[in-house]
Amino acid sequence: MAAISAATAGHSVCIIDKNSKIGRKLYISGKGRCNLTNIRPDFISNVVRNPKFLYSSLSIFSPEKCMSLFESLGVPLKVERGGRIFPKSDKSSDVIDALYGELKRLNVEISFQETLIKLIAINGKITKAITNKSEYIYDNYIIATGGLSYPKTGSDGSGLEILKEINVDIIETKPGLVHILLEEPILPKGLSLRNVRVKVLNVNNITIADSFGEMIFTDTGVSGPIILTISSIINRIENLNKCKLIIDLKPALSSEVLDSRLIRDFESKSNQDLKNILLGLMPERLIRIVLQKANICGEIKANQASKELRKRLSYTIKNLSFSISSLGPIEEAIVTSGGVSVNEIDPKTMKSIKYKNLSYAGEVVDIDALTGGYNIQIAFSTGYLAGFSL
Repeated sequence: MAAISAATAGHSVCIIDKNSKIGRKLYISGKGRCNLTNIRPDFISNVVRNPKFLYSSLSIFSPEKCMSLFESLGVPLKVERGGRIFPKSDKSSDVIDALYGELKRLNVEISFQETLIKLIAINGKITKAITNKSEYIYDNYIIATGGLSYPKTGSDGSGLEILKEINVDIIETKPGLVHILLEEPILPKGLSLRNVRVKVLNVNNITIADSFGEMIFTDTGVSGPIILTISSIINRIENLNKCKLIIDLKPALSSEVLDSRLIRDFESKSNQDLKNILLGLMPERLIRIVLQKANICGEIKANQASKELRKRLSYTIKNLSFSISSLGPIEEAIVTSGGVSVNEIDPKTMKSIKYKNLSYAGEVVDIDALTGGYNIQIAFSTGYLAGFSL
């Protein structure tokens, strides 16, 4: 997008790409469907880190302008739940092909399978870019090398290391939008839960993250939309392994209403085992865990259950607690949190404050957002502004 914007403005542009084709990361985005932007009016509120920095870039290249561009390039789009925008074909390759066609139309040179090794900086200016194949001397340089997520797509963090060598301030990278590992030895792998509320409590039992929606258990922890959201909120919390993940299995019911429901069920099914009565409240694979956490034997008959036991069960259903081990590795994260400090960048141009002919775009910058097309739009917007502002 930076190359297209710069070339449209009349510049002669060359892309150095370590891959054998463009858009490797776009290709896998949205599970191969490419959720390329989002038109929700609260876009900025879905940006986790440094949202105010994006005002200029989103103003210059908004989600609506992004949609107009791709439709003008022959990619019909559709709106799905939550304002998410996809190509009608559900093929990320159509988005990539459109970008590649526009690059060719604008005579942008692309050097594939070539890797940036070093930037030479003298007197506040980049004088040369050195790759594994050649040396390049240009008037301006835009770094759009991504973060560390999905390194097989090319974003292996090497760009950040190169920038460190010329004393660019890099904010420590963390995984964003990633699964959460739990210390629980046995979990109901593959079990999905809908309409649940998940929160994370710190060592002082203060809620530091809270989200409602859908999640899934894995063999080592939890994942799914609300878990990914929470991961980006808690990825800089110290002593994360001392925090608790709490699931409210019945957020639509107050504690009092849930207790009343249990009383009715116990009375109407007084000769049944508790583990069977709970089938009406939750998936069977979750019952063992709930009873274990509540320290209740599932073989107890309802008519033998005390008020204290029922209260304990009710509390556990609304406060199913797990110990967090860690976040998943950054290599498996959807996005990288951290990168070039926004204090190093002019938000109105994406130009480096330290080096007058250096600009930044995309995930290499310390900006990240929730799932839903926001991160790709941020990449497009910052890229467009970087090229436009040369």
